[in-house]
Amino acid sequence: MFYKTIIYIFSFYSLLFANEWNWQYPKPQGNNLWAIEFYNEHYGYAVGDWGTILFSSDHGLTWEIQYEAVTDNLRDIALADSVTAWIVGDNGMILKTTNNGYHWIEQNSGTLSGLNAVDFWDKNNGWAVGDSKKIIRTTNGGNTWMIQAAPDVPINISINSVHFISLNEGWIVGSVGYILHTTNGGINWVVQKNTGATLQQIRFVNSTTGFAVGSNGSIFKTTNSGTYWNSIISNTTLGLNDIHFSTSTDYWIVGDNGLILKSSNYGASWLSENLDTYASIHYITEYSGIKFIAGEYGLLAKNNNTDPWTFWNKGMNISINWVTFSDGVNGFGVGQYGRIIKTTNSGKAWNDLYNSITSDSFYGAEMSDQNNLWIVGDLGVLLHTSNGGSSWIQQTTNTTNTLLSISFVGGNNGWAVGDLGEIVHTSNGGISWSKQNSGTGKLLFGVTFKDLSNGWITGEDGLILKTTNGGVTWTQQSSSTTNALFYPYFINLDVGYCAGSFGTIIKTTNGGITWFAQTSNTTNNIYLVKGFSDNSIWAVGDTGLVLHSSNGGLNWQNEFAKTGYDFFGLEVLDDTTAWIAGDNGTVLVTGYSENILDIPVEDYINVEMSANFILYQNYPNPFNPSTRIKFSITTSNHVMMKIFDVLGKEIETLIDEEISPGIYEINWDASALPSGVYFYRLQVGSFIQTKKTLVLK
Repeated sequence: MFYKTIIYIFSFYSLLFANEWNWQYPKPQGNNLWAIEFYNEHYGYAVGDWGTILFSSDHGLTWEIQYEAVTDNLRDIALADSVTAWIVGDNGMILKTTNNGYHWIEQNSGTLSGLNAVDFWDKNNGWAVGDSKKIIRTTNGGNTWMIQAAPDVPINISINSVHFISLNEGWIVGSVGYILHTTNGGINWVVQKNTGATLQQIRFVNSTTGFAVGSNGSIFKTTNSGTYWNSIISNTTLGLNDIHFSTSTDYWIVGDNGLILKSSNYGASWLSENLDTYASIHYITEYSGIKFIAGEYGLLAKNNNTDPWTFWNKGMNISINWVTFSDGVNGFGVGQYGRIIKTTNSGKAWNDLYNSITSDSFYGAEMSDQNNLWIVGDLGVLLHTSNGGSSWIQQTTNTTNTLLSISFVGGNNGWAVGDLGEIVHTSNGGISWSKQNSGTGKLLFGVTFKDLSNGWITGEDGLILKTTNGGVTWTQQSSSTTNALFYPYFINLDVGYCAGSFGTIIKTTNGGITWFAQTSNTTNNIYLVKGFSDNSIWAVGDTGLVLHSSNGGLNWQNEFAKTGYDFFGLEVLDDTTAWIAGDNGTVLVTGYSENILDIPVEDYINVEMSANFILYQNYPNPFNPSTRIKFSITTSNHVMMKIFDVLGKEIETLIDEEISPGIYEINWDASALPSGVYFYRLQVGSFIQTKKTLVLK
């Protein structure tokens, strides 16, 4: 079976591997991006928060997520040639690759200070700068880094950018507006100017003309290598983050809130360009006439100077508060400001829907089948669709209290709960809703029903209510906690969980007659606990918290979600598949891997290129019992991959179909085969390539 590992601009594909959380929405991902660079018309990278590394081998047509188990925020990247690059980030992080990111090696920076920028003059000589006026230099490709001093600036200065125009001459800029200059490779740094405004970037057009940009719309220009720096009017007070010289006369600046400034007169005056995003743009680069920008919330876009900007991700920061599926294929997410997203293919693609009724925020949703969905939110709003979201009606709830949760049994009977002890119930699919008496004025966060009779509600101050008669009466259960309980979830009528504030997880095995606390080892708010069975339970909460238990909650293990956003929604399909929803429109899924192969450096020599495709050496190799085979194609074509033994006997066909351009990965399971040498052959159209692998048992 083969899986696609690359992310398309308009078509989205995902991989299924256990115990991973990966981005489904937005694509390619939603963490802040701080830098983007292309070395040539093929290879480029973007880096960002939570260890995010994006790689493109086709000039930005597709982007692949490279994951190196790094959780630090990555701030900048420098490219020395088509295969060699360095990344710097928080806590002194420096990563280096010599094979297009197939393997990243952590280098010893000698510091725990955050590193904000890096610049390499060649494959050996480079500089990195960061917090606490940190400046380090290498002359051997990063094998060793040496500290350089800047005695004329305070220790608390953060250096945000470094730029060299030769092996000896360079500049750095940082907070409080310092501009420093060196003419001897950084042995000595001399203050040229203290502008007072925090500076984010410095670049030079040539040896004498340069610009520095920063906070409050600050632009400074020199025409004499920095002897004098003059302030240029930008006509904005927004922060400016990067500057790019497209031609000898045309300059571009990017900044906060989607700001783009353009100059066609050597930077003497600047005009703004409207961009369809409010996300801050952190970086701009260009190669072969195509500009790329990267920024806040994963903003990623390109422009070829004639057409409008093409977005992979607009950097939308509207949260998804709940996610629900009817059958593992058809699902919805709902969130802030009336936002609704929909998938009909298990989340491989999510599309925004517009309800045309309200911009109130939504907090809960429930599907009875692929066509019927109910949504609840602010001021008692309750929307219903009976045609999969093609049209919406607002149902009358007879309340203006905010509704936070909704549960349906079948297509007729539903309950919604919310502020001031509000419970409303329908027995006719929402044609009419009537109030039920909760017996409390407390805020009710969550409701779930297992059948027409049995349901539970959770609320503030540890409140748990249960009904055995469809909500006609509600009885309070003892939770043994005063923490807020956000949602009750029951696997069956006996086994249930509640999630709450300050890391609260409680469980019952007798329908709630007794509840006992579980140890979550966190003080973060936990908003949901759900599972298909006691063999696989997930809990999600603030700051990217994902916990998993395979023994009914006796032990909980952290799972890295590849982001630090708060998670509010969780939907579980089975013991291996689940979806998470949260801040900034995030939707993640278990088991879908978009990670690049972790190919050792020595294996990179086996990577061969043709005009049509690249076939990579499998990894691991030797292997037992399974290995991964990766290839990429540049045009749509019929692709066939087969396995042969040493006698040339065909063993297995791994793929035989028409596929689109992109990067693909095949998992080959050889558990039924004996040890020995085997060959995998890839045919793309009329072009054939074969590689050898070893099964070692």
